[in-house]
Amino acid sequence: MLSVSTPMDQYIWMKVQIQIRMAVRAVFVSKLIISPYLAVFIS
Repeated sequence: MLSVSTPMDQYIWMKVQIQIRMAVRAVFVSKLIISPYLAVFIS
């Protein structure tokens, strides 16, 4: 592993981090939206 990363590597890593963050946020939002409906169905 090279410790020196090229600007392209940093750019790709930044894009990957953004994608992961958006995916995590989407999961949290969907859980917040879905859980009230699930609570209604279960109860």
